[in-house]
Amino acid sequence: MFWGVESGSVDAKGRLKVPAAIHRLFKQRYPRPGADDGLPIKDAFITSLDGREIKVFPTREWAEIADRLAGKSREAGAASDGVRNNRLLANAMHYGRSENMDSHGRVMLPAMLRKSRQIAGPVKIQWRFHHLMVLSEGDYNQFMKSNQLTDADLSYAANLGL
Repeated sequence: MFWGVESGSVDAKGRLKVPAAIHRLFKQRYPRPGADDGLPIKDAFITSLDGREIKVFPTREWAEIADRLAGKSREAGAASDGVRNNRLLANAMHYGRSENMDSHGRVMLPAMLRKSRQIAGPVKIQWRFHHLMVLSEGDYNQFMKSNQLTDADLSYAANLGL
């Protein structure tokens, strides 16, 4: 399992170059869907909710999220906020696009996302349990600065054995 933040890059053609360790994990855990899976035959759905943090979801994970947002949850008693779900889905689809990751770990980022934050060159990539979070280095540094741990956070972490 990959834990941590890796440096990646976006080339002149707009392709995100995923580091080898993350690429291997992605391909091992999420093989490309087949024609009879009922899913698009693409490796990933790339999107953002705010135009800043890029999220690269394996197709299978995105399909589950899209079903929940569409109110198709199979969980008993699952509450659904239709208006909020529609807003989230609309934004995800506005920025989103299905793509394949090539054998070198490159995946095309949607032009709208690249332009919204002028994403080019170095980026930071973090595995977030079921998707990749991708931020420009500047946005990543700002994210870390605005998420400084408090004494309460550190105490909570100590109780978790961290």
